[in-house]
Amino acid sequence: MPTRTKSTRRAFTLIELLVVISIISLLVSILLPSLARAKDLAREATCLTRVSGQVKAVHLYAAENNSNIPTGPTSNIPFFPFPVRYCDLASNQILLTGTPSVAYTSHGVLMGKDCLSAEMMFCPDDDSEHAEGELEEAKTLVVNFGTFCSYIYRQLDEVGSGTANLDNLGKNTNGDRVSALIFDANSRLNGQPIRFNHRGEKINIAFVDGSANTYEEQEKDEFFLRENDNPVTRMDELLQAADKRRQ
Repeated sequence: MPTRTKSTRRAFTLIELLVVISIISLLVSILLPSLARAKDLAREATCLTRVSGQVKAVHLYAAENNSNIPTGPTSNIPFFPFPVRYCDLASNQILLTGTPSVAYTSHGVLMGKDCLSAEMMFCPDDDSEHAEGELEEAKTLVVNFGTFCSYIYRQLDEVGSGTANLDNLGKNTNGDRVSALIFDANSRLNGQPIRFNHRGEKINIAFVDGSANTYEEQEKDEFFLRENDNPVTRMDELLQAADKRRQ
């Protein structure tokens, strides 16, 4: 009759289990910030790719339109405090409500020419509560009060030459060469939806020469429309600051 051998396998003690759990918890606490940072870097890289794609689309558009960059309508903006055309103000608005259909404005014109998809107009790290709804509007062209994307586009704002010619945009009012075309939209203006890209810590800028780079903010709110700002004069300051990054 076969004999049974007694197993010598020893179970973990409570103390040993607690040690293992503590080690696992420590490893998780070390790895989670690294994983979060990796996700942040991936979003930043995707955003930079989209900004770069937009400025390349501007170049394609200019090549087919006598070297002119895309701009919004030349009609005046309704209900504005003073007469100003859509095309003369930097903006992140890409669609206007209209009858019988919507109209493209700013660099949204590139969507109308099939140069860019709707997704390319939105940063994956856009913290605006309306970003998903605005993306859906951009896809379906069903617009309620105008559609705003994640990026400011210069149009003819702070363009010293007064022309849309990509090769002759001149200098801004500070005397610096016009170089920045597109950058992240960061705003907490009173009465407006709050919008941050990358928590407002970094800024992606695309330039006239077709390049695009990521920059750290050199000072607090360097690229923000702040609570009590005059949005028109503050936007000029943002454009000037963006131009300086390439001087």
